[in-house]
Amino acid sequence: MKALLATCILLLGLTLPNQASAADVAFNEPLNAVNGNLFAASDGWGNGADFGVGWKAANLEFNNGIMATRLDNAGCPAGCSGKNYASGEYSTLAKYGYGRVEARMKTAKGAGLVTALFTYSGPATGTSNDEIDIEILGKDTTKLETNYFTNGVGQHSTIIDLGFDSSLAFHDYAFEWSPSFIKWYVDGILVHTENGSRGTLPSSPGYIMVNLWSGAGPAEVWTGPFVYPGAPVRAYYDWIKFTPASDLPPPQVDGTGLTAKYYDNMDFTSLKATRTDATVNFDWGYGSPMTSMGADTFSVRWTGKVMPQYTETYTFYTSSDDGVRLWVNNQLIINKWVDQAATEWAGTIQLTAGQKYDIKLEYYDNTEDAVAKLSWSSASRSKQIVPQNRLYPN
Repeated sequence: MKALLATCILLLGLTLPNQASAADVAFNEPLNAVNGNLFAASDGWGNGADFGVGWKAANLEFNNGIMATRLDNAGCPAGCSGKNYASGEYSTLAKYGYGRVEARMKTAKGAGLVTALFTYSGPATGTSNDEIDIEILGKDTTKLETNYFTNGVGQHSTIIDLGFDSSLAFHDYAFEWSPSFIKWYVDGILVHTENGSRGTLPSSPGYIMVNLWSGAGPAEVWTGPFVYPGAPVRAYYDWIKFTPASDLPPPQVDGTGLTAKYYDNMDFTSLKATRTDATVNFDWGYGSPMTSMGADTFSVRWTGKVMPQYTETYTFYTSSDDGVRLWVNNQLIINKWVDQAATEWAGTIQLTAGQKYDIKLEYYDNTEDAVAKLSWSSASRSKQIVPQNRLYPN
């Protein structure tokens, strides 16, 4: 059975708190303790046969601003709604409509486990559930699965390669939902979009929920079998947020890269080509950037704008062989205009989220290896090549 079929089956048995009217009010829940005005802990019941856990309020832990969903076998199965294990689930009391749902979380690792952030409408009269999912399976915590259900119909699963192990550190996961699209984000980077071409998009407001569970029965084809490791397993949540569509800023047009001018000498005087480079992430080895240029004594100048996601201090990194200079917001923050083997340098600058800043990167290669790379990091952003959607050409 395909994973997405298993997902569809396992959701049919879901039970929820009493329904409340749809809410269009933003919240930012810091998860310092149970917030009974906004959330409820699932307690004293279990889902269908595909879930290996019963829900217990006691399996939510709050410590130092972090909520953990704990999966264990204490008192099971008699005290776990007939399930072999118990775990934690946290759900809003109200349903929420179009907008942005996001959480900062660290997932649980191990075959058979699922760490989830999702919305769920609950079946209405004459219909079944609407749902939007972010799920990370413990059997491979380097991948994320997106999905959505409309009137109980799924079959919209997509696997995203995260490029990191989500069980090792906190990362931001989000989706934006509108009548015309669902967009999924990881650490602020758009990773997947659904526009309804694969099936009608959800339209019913839903509860915002997080949980940790183990697969059982037919769902094990998707999750893998779970073997209790002899000690509790936890997923961790730093915060949960909702922003209604009316409060979201106008959609940003994603960047397409930087304007790149390639010169067949080292002093930027013999221009050979102008193009847009999606990123600066090149290792030409002993070769040249293009056939019209020599393999040595060439230079490149990248210019355009860079737009950060967060308001904080950013560290920019260059890795180059040979010389490199970097300006951000007209400030020279890296200046290593010398022959050198592949070497990384760093410079810092304070930036404001959503604002576009001038950026210029100059590079030359003298002889032998040719390498030019541009990365960044911040308190909320793990180190990465500056992505295309944050770069804008002249």
